[in-house]
Formats: sequence, C-alpha cells, structure tokens
Amino acid sequence: MFERFTQQAIKTIMLAQEEARRLGHNYVGTEQILLGLLGDPKTIPYKVLLSQRVNRKDARIEVEKIVSRGKGAFAVEIPFTPRSKRVLELSWKSAKDLGHDYIGPEHLFLGLLAEGEGVAAKVLKNHGLNLADLRDATLAVIRGEVEVATDERPIEDDTRTPTVSVSPFNGNWIDCSNCGERIKNSLKVCVHCNYGISDEIYTDCRFCKERIRKGAIKCKHCHSMLNEE
Repeated sequence: MFERFTQQAIKTIMLAQEEARRLGHNYVGTEQILLGLLGDPKTIPYKVLLSQRVNRKDARIEVEKIVSRGKGAFAVEIPFTPRSKRVLELSWKSAKDLGHDYIGPEHLFLGLLAEGEGVAAKVLKNHGLNLADLRDATLAVIRGEVEVATDERPIEDDTRTPTVSVSPFNGNWIDCSNCGERIKNSLKVCVHCNYGISDEIYTDCRFCKERIRKGAIKCKHCHSMLNEE
C-alpha cells in the first residue's frame, strides 16, 4: 500500500512517527496520524482543519489529555496500532471511491474520519466538530467545488488567529498531467496529487482554445482530434 503514497502522504506518516517519539509512545495511533496531518500547511487536511480553528498545538494538548505520555522506549521502526492500520485501509478505499490510484494526505484524513472511533476522532469531537461535516468539506475541496485559502503560516500558539476563507472556484480548468484530475488552471501544484504544474507542458486546443496537454491526441473539452496532419 505504501507504494501508492504520494510524497506528502509519506511526509505525513514521518511526522506521525515523530509525534509518537515526542510523546514517548511505542506505536503510531490515529492521534499521531492526526498530528502528522496538522504538520504540513500545504495539504488539504491542514487547511480544512485550520478553517475550523484546529491547529497542531491545541490538538497536541487534547491528545495528551486523552492519552498520557509514554515511557519513551521504542524501536527504530514504530508500528501502527490495529486502529491506525484500519485508517490506512480506509484511506485506500477513499482513494478508490474517488477514482484515484494514489493515496495523499486528503485520503488519509478521509480514512481517519471514516474510522471514527479512535483517539483522533475524540480530539476532533472535543473541538466541537462533526466528522461527517469534515468529510463533506474535505470532499468539496478535493472535487474543486470550494477553495480553502489560509495564510499558510504554522499556527503553533494562541497569539495569532489564522486568516481563513472558503470560496467557490472560478475560472478555467485544466487536467493535471500526473493524475489526470481536473484543477484550476492558475494553480502551481495539483490539489489531488501535489504534482507541480508547469505551463510549458500545456498548449491551447486549436479548435476550442481551451488549455490541454501538449502531445494530446484528442481535446478533452471539445473532443476534437488534434492530429497535426
């Protein structure tokens, strides 16, 4: 399964392992995965959670209220708990349900919400959040129905209030050259697979003038054949 993880999903797991070590735990549970998701400002889960005023510092405090610190003895490779393994399974199911063949942080978050009974779920509920609402908000961002914009600065203390706005996407769309998902054409990074988007790999369809991938045989917008002959 890990071979399907994007670089940002791998980073999330690495951050989760760091959180386990910080807490002195010899396992990676759902709570560590949640803290890992809150460690990367570039991901969809971070932005969705920040839009609900959830930051890593507050989540850490809540985690420590629910599960105490461990003794600090752990192996080099920290194992996943059965519940966090279930999150990984549900992440892959969420990805497949969306027609994706990769697992990104957004799918990990959907898996976490679908699991719904672990410490991470308790942390979110203790923040007054509804898991179903979080799922719907995350899916809306993944599908490009809304854009969650933050100041993207790490929010680690209580002295700053994050600037958050949620607004519908406007403008033209293109298809990511890596995962094929449709994204806003002004984005520099695909919101689905985190692939860097370069204008150099796109051109305009000579029939409908919509942006398409260079070398495409058929326009995905007007379905015209693009054979130069």
